[in-house]
Amino acid sequence: MESLNRIAVAQTILAVIALMLAVAAAFGLLLSFRTLKRLARTLQSLDKVVDELAPRAEPLIDGLTRSAVDAAAVTEAVRRKMNDVLDTVEDVNGRLRDATDSAEQRMRQFGAVLDIVQTEAEDMLLEAASTARGVHTAARALREPSPQSRGKLPRTTEEVPNDT
Repeated sequence: MESLNRIAVAQTILAVIALMLAVAAAFGLLLSFRTLKRLARTLQSLDKVVDELAPRAEPLIDGLTRSAVDAAAVTEAVRRKMNDVLDTVEDVNGRLRDATDSAEQRMRQFGAVLDIVQTEAEDMLLEAASTARGVHTAARALREPSPQSRGKLPRTTEEVPNDT
């Protein structure tokens, strides 16, 4: 009998546990139902707010869309203009380099011409000085009274007396 008693106690405990689980499930179901009902009311309120705001938000969204499109167009135009400016700067830079190279080459050629002109001028001045010295010496020799010295002209500048 004791074993039947134990079985009865075990079944009773199982029944109580099953009943507690059923009550907990019912309580959870009730709570879920209330929560779902509140959620449904919140969604209805949200739908009303969206319905009220939709006409007001639509022009704002359209305006923002137009502004974004305009900003993209302006950005593209600025990008194109900047590319044009950069191309122009590169072109001017290339031309400036070419002009600088050409001017440098002309300056070198002009320097070479000046060197030649200077050498020629120095040679001409030396020849002129030499000629003037010769003319001066010949004139002095011609002015001297003695007929013997007329036939003798000094051969170097050391032989000519200095007047100074």
